[in-house]
Amino acid sequence: MLNPGNGRYVLGRTMEAQLRSARLSNENYFAFFAALDDVVRRGVKYVVLPGDFSDDGQPLNVRGIQEILHEYETRYGLQFVAITGNHDLVRPFAMDAGKTDYLGAGGKAQVLMSKQGMYMPQSSNENPVVITNDIHKMGYAEIMDEMGDFGFFPTSGDVYWESPFSTYNYEDYSLEEAEKEARLDKRQYPVPPTNYLLPDVSYLVEPLEGLWLLAIDGNLYLPKDEAAADGAKPENYEGASIGYNQVLTHKKHLLDWVKKVCR
Repeated sequence: MLNPGNGRYVLGRTMEAQLRSARLSNENYFAFFAALDDVVRRGVKYVVLPGDFSDDGQPLNVRGIQEILHEYETRYGLQFVAITGNHDLVRPFAMDAGKTDYLGAGGKAQVLMSKQGMYMPQSSNENPVVITNDIHKMGYAEIMDEMGDFGFFPTSGDVYWESPFSTYNYEDYSLEEAEKEARLDKRQYPVPPTNYLLPDVSYLVEPLEGLWLLAIDGNLYLPKDEAAADGAKPENYEGASIGYNQVLTHKKHLLDWVKKVCR
């Protein structure tokens, strides 16, 4: 559907998808703008996005929110601090995926898949399948590349920034050292029984003197038996839907870190 206001196309979901979903994907777009405009009216400057800023970590969704956040930063001086939810990272690594319920030409369902051969037409009420890499599910590396400006990495404007794996402390903090230790390969922990290293993108940021924001990556991807042979394959891990329940048992380094930060 062409938006005459900006000359760009709107990618919406079918009404059937709305009736079957608790997320009401189409409406979120407009509600988000309304919420941000309300933030601006109130004079708020720091906005926290506590996970699930995308549908399932698809590039088209993540690029969309990145564009919106940058626009509000530029126009209104807002600063956004984000952390990943279990919909932003379905698995720790990128994987092929797709959706069958976008709204296409003629009111028909439009199937989008990231790879050929993933879907066979189900009815005559569908448009031909569109193949696009923009619908695959991104992993940590891609999400961090796209959303790194929003708290995941230290910036020159921060008073302080650290991760659970940082080796420096508040007294000897420097941006140069923080940037070195903020790299994704420095923010990993072993997941038993394979002890394969997976990313943890939790962080602490002090964007303003005296304001500390602790962002916890509650996603945990337990390895299946197949992960012992191939630890880099996303399908060899369970999803992160249980979230914090498993943080208590498998990400104990986070609990120790939170205690340290509180002290």
